[in-house]
This record gives sequence, structure tokens and C-alpha cells, in this order.
Amino acid sequence: MSVMAEGYFMSGRYGLNRTVRQIMELLWNARTPLSYEEIAESVKGMRRKRKIYICLAVLEDAGMVGIKGDRGFYAVCQQDEFIDRWG
Repeated sequence: MSVMAEGYFMSGRYGLNRTVRQIMELLWNARTPLSYEEIAESVKGMRRKRKIYICLAVLEDAGMVGIKGDRGFYAVCQQDEFIDRWG
């Protein structure tokens, strides 16, 4: 995990900051990959596009999020797997 990724996973529930946690919980609960637009509409307090892109890039770099072509973003591991591995 990169230093940048570690900085995003420093607080809150599951060791994730609020924004990253909201994105992960959204992806964990989704049945299909979500587009950037769907994530941006659903995550509270996210007004700047750049911040959403940074969070998604950090999650991808950490191996927590994958991208399925133009279909969107998905959680690589489920919530219980995440807690077992990093919790």
C-alpha cells in the first residue's frame, strides 16, 4: 500500500476516513459496478470531483476497488474479508 493510501485509511470505522468509508460501504452494498456519477450522487458531502477521483484512485492503488471497463467501480473484497485482512 502506498504512503498516500495509508494516509486515507487512518481514522474512523474499519480504519477508513469518512469519505473512503462511504465509498466502500456504497460499493459493498451495490449488486453491480457503479459509475463515477452514481458514486458522486450517493456519497454525502462530496462536492468536488477531484476529491472523488483521488479517493477512487487511492482505493484502486490499495487493491480495494477494481474497475470493470466502462461499467464502473466495484469492491474487490467484501466487507467481512476487508475486516479480516485489514481490520
